[in-house]
Formats: sequence, structure tokens, C-alpha cells
Amino acid sequence: MKYYLLLAISILCNCTSLVLLKKGTLMHYDFLSSTKTLNSWIQLFTNGFFLLSILFFVFGAITWVITLTKLDLSLAYPVVSISYIIVAIASYYLFHEVIPFNRWLGIGVVILGVIVMFQK
Repeated sequence: MKYYLLLAISILCNCTSLVLLKKGTLMHYDFLSSTKTLNSWIQLFTNGFFLLSILFFVFGAITWVITLTKLDLSLAYPVVSISYIIVAIASYYLFHEVIPFNRWLGIGVVILGVIVMFQK
């Protein structure tokens, strides 16, 4: 049971990492301008949201590795798809992203697949 908790922590860490990374990149960096590219990358790598996202990513990776020592990859990896709905909800509320019905439907189908996996 504790390995399922570690799996959940890993998923939440990775979702948090993605949201923080998005927040950090919304600071209007101009990665495509040839005159500002280096400066934009330096600003990003010193941005608190970006650095925190790396921290969550690393912790998520550590918990993922520990999880894989006890759970089958064929079980654990599909469960990671739960992150789709977590990230979609976070994007909707935090970044005011418009999420069309067909995207919710696709996420729902994936989640339904995870539920089916756990049926005996």
C-alpha cells in the first residue's frame, strides 16, 4: 500500500513541476529572438518558479524510482495518466486556459482505461 502512496506522491510532484514550469515561462521570456535568447535562458534558469519546478521534478523522479522497485511498470505507468486531469484542472484554474469538451472527453477515456485496469 505504501508504494501506491509513493506513486501518488510521484504523480503529484510531476504535476506540480509542470504547473510551476508553466508559471515560470509565463514571465515573457523571448526564446525565439536572436538578440535576447541567451538573456531569456539566463532569466529562466534563475527564476524561482523554474527552480522550484526542478526540485519537484527531481523529488518526483526519486519517488518514481522507488515505486518501480515494488510495482510493475505495466501497472504504474498507466496510472501516471491521472496527471492529465490534474494538470488540466490546474491549467483551467491557475492559467485560465480554455479546455474544450473534446479534450475533457479524451482525458476521460484515458482515466476510464486506468479504472478498467484495476478491475478484478
